[in-house]
Amino acid sequence: MWIVLLPVSLAAEDPAPPPDGGITLLPAPVTRVWLGAGLSGAWGAADALGGGAEVRAGASMGRDPQRSPGLEARVREVLHGPDIRQVGGIGLVVRYPAGIGPYGGIGFAHHHDAPIALTLDHPVGVLAGTDPDLTHRTGFSLEAGWDFPTFAPGVDTLERFALYTELSAVVLPDGHAPVFYTFLSIGVRGAVGPIR
Repeated sequence: MWIVLLPVSLAAEDPAPPPDGGITLLPAPVTRVWLGAGLSGAWGAADALGGGAEVRAGASMGRDPQRSPGLEARVREVLHGPDIRQVGGIGLVVRYPAGIGPYGGIGFAHHHDAPIALTLDHPVGVLAGTDPDLTHRTGFSLEAGWDFPTFAPGVDTLERFALYTELSAVVLPDGHAPVFYTFLSIGVRGAVGPIR
């Protein structure tokens, strides 16, 4: 869910020299911030499939998102496997670049795994990750994705929104199964604040 999708040059103009011969202040770095939401398909052990939804929030860590990494936090909830388990995941990912087009990323992943019966009996505790019967799992994620151009460049509201798609692998080497999840995500991201 990466947001900054306008073909706008972010190069700073040469600042005029101060009239009094003092220190020249350069423009502040541009930080691009976005929110996103989408659908996520899951594949795990024994060809088990599943699906659910996700939300994301991220920011560019440099003046030009096309040449800077981005930092993104996400939450994903899916139902997975023949025994229908609820798998909740949180993650913090560094991706490059933060701008439109193809990108790659690596990050931290933490999953909560629960039988669907436990989720139905204690939905608040399971979704919050505090139920004592949850299985907590920690690992890392690798991903590749594509942020598409905005829906309507130059149109005040629509230029803030764009599609994204991503293929990610989450590895949880903690002795529980499955050790490896694959997620395919498709969603919409939107810029927060004016696009500068």
